[in-house]
Amino acid sequence: MRDVDRRAVDGFGVPSSVLMDRAGAAAAAVALELAEGGRAVVAAGPGNNGGDGFVAARYLSDAGFDVAVYLLGRAGRLKGDAAANCKLFVNCGGRLEEYERRRFGRDVARAGVALDAMLGTGSRGGLTGAFAEAATALCRAGGPVVAVDVPSGVDAATGAVPGEAVVADATVTFGLPKIGLLQYPGRGYAGEVHVADVGYPGAAVDELTFEPSGEAPGYVARIPAVDEVAVLLPPRPLNLHKGAAGRAYILAGSRGMSGAAALAAQACLRAGAGLVEVGLPAELDVIFSAATLECLSHPLPETPEGALAAEAAPAVAEKLAAADAAAIGPGLGRAEATGDLLSEVTRRVKCPVVVDADGLFLLGLDGLTRRRLRGVLTPHPGEMAQLFGVSAGDVQRDRPRWARELAEQTGMAVILKGYLSVIAAPGEETWLNPTGNPGLASGGSGDVLTGVVLALLAGGSSPAAAARAGAYVHGLAADVAAEASGERSLVAGDVLEALPAAIKVIEEGPGEGDPGWDNLFASYG
Repeated sequence: MRDVDRRAVDGFGVPSSVLMDRAGAAAAAVALELAEGGRAVVAAGPGNNGGDGFVAARYLSDAGFDVAVYLLGRAGRLKGDAAANCKLFVNCGGRLEEYERRRFGRDVARAGVALDAMLGTGSRGGLTGAFAEAATALCRAGGPVVAVDVPSGVDAATGAVPGEAVVADATVTFGLPKIGLLQYPGRGYAGEVHVADVGYPGAAVDELTFEPSGEAPGYVARIPAVDEVAVLLPPRPLNLHKGAAGRAYILAGSRGMSGAAALAAQACLRAGAGLVEVGLPAELDVIFSAATLECLSHPLPETPEGALAAEAAPAVAEKLAAADAAAIGPGLGRAEATGDLLSEVTRRVKCPVVVDADGLFLLGLDGLTRRRLRGVLTPHPGEMAQLFGVSAGDVQRDRPRWARELAEQTGMAVILKGYLSVIAAPGEETWLNPTGNPGLASGGSGDVLTGVVLALLAGGSSPAAAARAGAYVHGLAADVAAEASGERSLVAGDVLEALPAAIKVIEEGPGEGDPGWDNLFASYG
């Protein structure tokens, strides 16, 4: 956004004062909608975010509000448009106060609405001093709090919150959404996100590059619209037959975990694969065959503990040679013998593969990097942390970074699961998946995702396309299912059953709105 702002002003001749005025007006409009009384308090910082706050304060005053602006810093140190708008606010009769903790706290507690215009996208590291004090007071505000561009204390690029931060009821961000407003923990501080058009020329935005470059590589990401996902689904010609629809092989299951294999297999069929065969420990054959009537089972040698044995390697290799795509991992367990099996069969596999769950653990980062497999990896934050030897908290603090890192090291597409799932692939733009809900925090939902991605790979999609479309389809199925059963009661089987309806929405179009974007934004101007 800094690049877009610079291009708009220097390249296209848009006056920076116009951009600031429209930003402040947009923030004021949301504040007017939410206000619970006629008093407004604005916490203004010393930079352009503070300038946006002065504009918002002027518009609120014009609407009849009793407005006080508390400046964190000295008015004499304001520069450019921020200084001009501070002067204009005062000249129009506005009340400007130097920040004082107790007086500010009292005013905020009595306000019908408060605006955080302290730091915005300039916030890096934890808040200190008066900024931390003001953030604490805003968190105790008597009325709604509106953050201007980004809640102060939230890293706009990553969503990290290293210390005290403003918890907003709504955030009005300008031009384009910021990744930090859409990734936790920042998402939890943003409230409803409104994206306001402040007058950036479309050409200035279109010049954005999605290729990793610069000081913050890859921090530009795409949130796909439903029509962008529709074109990623493999075509279904009238003369399609089951062999051409994709032959999928799944290596899955161990004693006590037959359900993972069944969910992945059924999801693969529901997502369009023509033939699905599952290699699993022989003792699970009867259970699996009863649960999945349309799938083939491939009983394999097992250990006394019910895990796949290394002796299964020749039979698995033969099946992999005939498959259009394969999945490795659902419910495999972590037996040493199964690890030996995977080490052997992944040396020679030619088809694209989805590696999930225990497959990630057994192969490890070293094995994945040395094998140079084609396909998709689907770790959750804990599995990503285990691969790199860091904590899950480290991963969550910068999800796009870790997804890109794994993609670059392994040469595979990556779905880093969670809110929002991050999809990365070597040399490709990063996607943030806008579908899904907390109902996916249920055992087996990852196995359904594996099956969906596998079906797309088997149907001929590239790894990047299969990862992007698979994550979207899976999340949308969860949204469709939640409409019927609610999020709290959602289980993986519900997501599985909703796959056909989700795919139909994508292929035919949702009508009004966009199911993914409607999940994320209160408004998009």
